[in-house]
Amino acid sequence: MSLVLPWLRLSSASQQKVKALEQDKVAQALEITKLKQRVRKLERKNKLKVFGLRRLKKVGTAQRIKSFTDTVMDDEEDASKQRRIIAKIDADKDVILEEVNAAK
Repeated sequence: MSLVLPWLRLSSASQQKVKALEQDKVAQALEITKLKQRVRKLERKNKLKVFGLRRLKKVGTAQRIKSFTDTVMDDEEDASKQRRIIAKIDADKDVILEEVNAAK
């Protein structure tokens, strides 16, 4: 009898461990299934975003081309802006202009 009792306890403990492991296996399988569903959902969502970005990118380039043709500056406008900038620099007393000889 003395040998049978420890063996029964060991058998009982191992059966409980097996049941616990089976429950863990089921829980992990359920979690894996949920994660796979989440991945599929995110992939679908990402596909929609990529498609939307492509569409927006096409629209954006078309708008940039239209706006670029509208904003071409004349040489006169550019020269007048440069004159104003030079006048501001000349008016600033803190700026000291030096003449540099190109041929050395």
